[in-house]
Order: sequence, then C-alpha cells, then structure tokens
Amino acid sequence: MTAGGSDVPGTGNHSPWRTRCRNTSGRAPTPRRAFKGLRKDGGAARRVAVQRLVEQAGGKLESFYFAFGEADLYAIAELPDTATAAAMSLAVNGLGLVHLHTVPLFTPEEMDAATKKSIDYQPPGSAGR
Repeated sequence: MTAGGSDVPGTGNHSPWRTRCRNTSGRAPTPRRAFKGLRKDGGAARRVAVQRLVEQAGGKLESFYFAFGEADLYAIAELPDTATAAAMSLAVNGLGLVHLHTVPLFTPEEMDAATKKSIDYQPPGSAGR
C-alpha cells in the first residue's frame, strides 16, 4: 500500500501499511434469509466460499468460526492491504445477505511501535488555553 513499494509477501519489502493490515478480522451477523443457504449447504461449504473469496483477493484465510452472540461468524484473514479489505467488504455487504464488519488487527509489536510515536494533538476548543 505504500507508493513505489511492493506489498507482496516474501519480497522483503514489508511497509508499515502492509503489516498494519496484515491480519483482518471479519464478523458477520447473519440475517434470517442467509440461514436458508447455511442450512442447505452446511457450515463447511460456507468456509470454502469465504476461503475462495479471500484467496481471489490475494489473501489467506487464517481461521473461520461460527459463534453465538452478536455475530454468527468470525474469520481472520491475511490481506494485501486495506483497499482489498474494503473491496471485499463492499462486495459482500452489497449483496445484502450478510453485514460484514471488518477490523484491522495489530500485533503486540506493532502496538509497541505505536506507543513510541509522538503525536501532537490538541482537542477542539483547547487552542490558546
């Protein structure tokens, strides 16, 4: 995702932007009509469909689980960049059967690097005080 840089795994050029979006978590609450397909085809077929989607986008599905609660499905994937994650979200959510929530995940080392960066921020209305 960096200008002029390669974001292809294994090339040795791992920019902060690529590592920042390396792992992406998706969770999906499933509307009633989507359960019809799940009941018909089964959970393993749904995992295969999600894996195919991720791989077509140039990524790798790391884990896939069904769950109880706010979301019915959780998946973790390695994707090339945030634009790819956004394109997948647009494609899936555009169909209207599932509402995909995409969350970038950070490693502890990436969080350590973030804590070492100095950012000068003043909240709105605090200037001149």
